[in-house]
Amino acid sequence: MKPFENGAPYPLWDEPPLWQEGSEQPKPCLRPYLADQRRRGAVIVCAGGGYVFKSEFEAGPVAGFFASQGIHAFVLEYRLAPQYRHPCQLMDAQRAVRTLRHLAKEGAIPVLEDHIAILGFSAGGHLAALTATEYMQPPLYPKDAIDWESARPDAVLPCYARLRLYEDRREGQGCRYALTGLPYHEETARALSPDLRVQPDSPPFFLWHTMTDQSVPVEDSISMALALHAKGIPCELHLFPQGRHGLGLAPDHEDLRQWCGLAASFLRLRGFQG
Repeated sequence: MKPFENGAPYPLWDEPPLWQEGSEQPKPCLRPYLADQRRRGAVIVCAGGGYVFKSEFEAGPVAGFFASQGIHAFVLEYRLAPQYRHPCQLMDAQRAVRTLRHLAKEGAIPVLEDHIAILGFSAGGHLAALTATEYMQPPLYPKDAIDWESARPDAVLPCYARLRLYEDRREGQGCRYALTGLPYHEETARALSPDLRVQPDSPPFFLWHTMTDQSVPVEDSISMALALHAKGIPCELHLFPQGRHGLGLAPDHEDLRQWCGLAASFLRLRGFQG
């Protein structure tokens, strides 16, 4: 079994399902940022970019922050549109959870098998939230024992995430279009909206958003928090009065960068430091 090396890609499959030969995209993989060799919880980091690119400042620097807080982190390199549509991205995220869980059970990595979180920004936050609501589905293309591990994350952290795809009716743009490549269809949009898909045993959520976000309305996070509350799922929601979309760690904003410590505390209180 290939060992993990910090920053080096760890492939999720040798041959990913629905892979297109000749693709210029890298195959789905995890890039580890291990805190140390102690058994600790882990967080999978999904950068945003509308499902058509991935913002580097929402990937490595974020994983590095959590590793500095004593929580193992793994950047997920998931597939992008327009070459890959739904369910490829969800399969990549589910496979990431399953891979860490399987390797943790095997003792191959210093990760606690029942402390695997997923975090994402914007579209990556949508992917993280969708992973937390669609884990009951069996694998579409099972290939090995990893595919039969649970894909349910133990905590979810969507950051200024697009969570109501039924409110995004723009044609030719937006997360909904990137995922489906199709004209607006109500049933499909609602099926891909995590705020409508909360399960009775969905994991705890940590959400944050700014009130002045011009790309993704703050109502997306509010709607998600209300849906979680209605099902009795533990949830933290942090709203900041000012701030643009796409802030990442927000290092230049003294007030907004509080979210990093709040998120680390959210995970720490749930035993992610081991």
